[in-house]
Amino acid sequence: TILKECPFLYHWTPTYLVDSIMSNGLIPSHRNYKFKYPARTYLMRSNCSKNAIINLGNQLCFSNKDERNDGNYTLIMVSLNNLDDSIRFYYDPNSAIGIYTEQPIPPSNLKQLGTTNFISELMSEK
Repeated sequence: TILKECPFLYHWTPTYLVDSIMSNGLIPSHRNYKFKYPARTYLMRSNCSKNAIINLGNQLCFSNKDERNDGNYTLIMVSLNNLDDSIRFYYDPNSAIGIYTEQPIPPSNLKQLGTTNFISELMSEK
């Protein structure tokens, strides 16, 4: 199971959402209107490579069409310790490192790890 495989998971989010997430937790939402999935929160396995984590953050940033997207994304660690047993996690069949849940994750299980500006990172590579 996921809980045995990883002691924690990661979640990239636009930095403009961090205050709300840290106050209310990760609340599943419908951000993908192309598919008729239930509301979900997508996460990454903690046992994947640093490059895989950064690449996914980059993809999320550049696919985000919200006018508030300034390139700043925050990586949040989701601790699986003391998490309610009713919260179920599923492997995402569309991502080698993806996990999702349809239940909220409380703020007590969340920790901000750092912020990256993917737009600045891209510009500095040129």
